[in-house]
Amino acid sequence: MNNFERGCARLLLQMHPPAFRGRFADEMLLDYESLSRTHGAWRLIVDLLQSLIRQWAAVFAAALWPAPAATRAAYPAGQSVLGFQQSLTPFELSRGLGLSVLLISAFWTLEDPVAMSTAFSKMLASAVTSAAAAPAHTDLEIFDVTIVDLEQGKLLPHRTVAIEDGIITSVVQARGDPAKAGAGGIDARGKFLIPGLWDMHTHITHTDVDFPLYIANCVLGIRSMGGVQDQVFAWQAKLKDGSLFGPMAFVSGPILDGPHGPVQPASYGVRIANAEEGRAEVDALKLQGADFVKVYDGLSRDAYFAIAAEANRIQFPFAGHVPDGVTILEAVHAVQRSIEHEIEHRGESTAEQELIERRGSQDFMAEAMKTGNYALIPDGIAREGNLWLSNFSQVRADALYRELAHRGTYLCPTLVTGYWVAHGDELAGKTDLRQRFIDPKTLVYWQPSMNMLTKYRTPSYTEWVRVKYAKLLKQIPRQQALGVQLLAGTDLTVPYTYPGSSVHDEIRMLASAGLTPLQALQTATRNPVHFFGLEKRLGSVETGKEAELVLLDGNPLVDLRNLDHVQAVITHGKILRKPDLDAMTEDAANAVRSRAFLQK
Repeated sequence: MNNFERGCARLLLQMHPPAFRGRFADEMLLDYESLSRTHGAWRLIVDLLQSLIRQWAAVFAAALWPAPAATRAAYPAGQSVLGFQQSLTPFELSRGLGLSVLLISAFWTLEDPVAMSTAFSKMLASAVTSAAAAPAHTDLEIFDVTIVDLEQGKLLPHRTVAIEDGIITSVVQARGDPAKAGAGGIDARGKFLIPGLWDMHTHITHTDVDFPLYIANCVLGIRSMGGVQDQVFAWQAKLKDGSLFGPMAFVSGPILDGPHGPVQPASYGVRIANAEEGRAEVDALKLQGADFVKVYDGLSRDAYFAIAAEANRIQFPFAGHVPDGVTILEAVHAVQRSIEHEIEHRGESTAEQELIERRGSQDFMAEAMKTGNYALIPDGIAREGNLWLSNFSQVRADALYRELAHRGTYLCPTLVTGYWVAHGDELAGKTDLRQRFIDPKTLVYWQPSMNMLTKYRTPSYTEWVRVKYAKLLKQIPRQQALGVQLLAGTDLTVPYTYPGSSVHDEIRMLASAGLTPLQALQTATRNPVHFFGLEKRLGSVETGKEAELVLLDGNPLVDLRNLDHVQAVITHGKILRKPDLDAMTEDAANAVRSRAFLQK
């Protein structure tokens, strides 16, 4: 496309209904950019004109014949805007429909006046019929399925689950012939039904890639642990109003870090210089719509405790890292809701206070920046790390775990991230088909020789991270046994993490560390639901709860690899069967390819 053609396409997209623009415009522009070479730009602009009137006609019809939420979620992608266009005035509806009719009439009249009238009539009738003929509600029955009770670890075989408007209306003993299930039913003999999974530590960069892959991989809830402020709150609002399809999301907005803290990129964080700024930012984030506050390494003690006090005062949760100058027990007593990335293990060492004092100076960091000898940084980290390891105390560790359990502080170990740091060379040497979901430029910086965290590593550092990772894995079952609540998280955007499927990796790593399959699954189902206080709405297959469910081919309590074999996902009142999920996966890959093409 040349600039004029591109401008025409962009203008036509902006004339579509607001919900359509919010959900599809960027993706369509990327697709048209790449397709224009084979199809011709003007042929694609004709398609846009057809789309324009089809969408406005569908929205106009939906205003006359409104349908409930479950039905709206089940509309084909091209008319999914019907479900979300509830706030337009009659004038806006009429103006949009009239303008689209005038534009397409003028264009077609120039080309073929007779064809114009015939095509227009058919298109308008199709859109109106689609909206008017939609059923009053969507019913779904899952016949003769085995429910996996992830609270008790029991199987409930031969159950029929009825769902209406996204709510489970009954769970009864299976009766009748499942083979006779109609369009609103699933013959689930031999299948297993579980609640949707959660990723409790992620960072969203591209919603057109990340969200479809989360849904396709059974992850129906996420906790966003930091992102560019305007972007995060924008997609959060779209998820809530239904103009963007994706998992349920709880977001922190920007990360709160110290004035010289390590959080990168800078747009991900807010620099907090003192206690007053910390309190003000907590209040501001709550007003902006954040669900919680994320704290980070570089916060001073005064700023951290001011943030904690203000968050507790206004009943606004805070979670994240424990700053370098704060002990783990101090963070627990300050009511930090969760601690990420195994940082809590600092509190297992009798040298914790010495480590804090050393980190306050970090002479090796200054020397590395001064001399350009960046190998001093991993060597310095390894020296401090070995001080922690050599002073590890299991008695102290167990006391910490009991306090975490008593205070209700959750741990999110992100083992997939730890594995990358310890075994990045091995991961780099493997072929992983999931890399088609990652931008090629990003893949370059995943290589150990390019990534800043591994580029300057030394033998002493490599040995230390591997010993540390192995030791931390041994503490996972001990934490579980002493009552600590663990959360599955991936730290998506870290090298060799992938939207959705890395949650499966994390669950299996937790099991490899010593958890039972049930306990590992609970870190991504039961525990997140309890963390957010949603147990009355989600987390199990029971009457009255929201139908955020996954249908698997095999029993995950027997083999966690069965999480990879998904028959269907039920979410937002909509059933997505295997072909739908495969299409979403391919759409995500196409979005990556389109973006890479435009970057060339």
